[in-house]
Amino acid sequence: MILLTNFIREENMKNNRSETFFEYKCSKQKDRIKQLERECADLQVKNQELAERCKKLASRVPEWPKGFKPRRKTPFRRAGETS
Repeated sequence: MILLTNFIREENMKNNRSETFFEYKCSKQKDRIKQLERECADLQVKNQELAERCKKLASRVPEWPKGFKPRRKTPFRRAGETS
């Protein structure tokens, strides 16, 4: 009888330890999930800001620097040809 009660106590202690271990692991995972959700929200806000900025820059009319004169490239001409 004493052996049986000792065995039951040991089994209960093992179960309790494993439950505590998994509860701890679960709480750590929940904390990690919350952290990742916050980071995801921050990244979504930053992505939206950058998308607005890109849209603004893409719709802007290009401005040439002062004194810049764009030239067309002339096609290759042979030495014997004159214009």
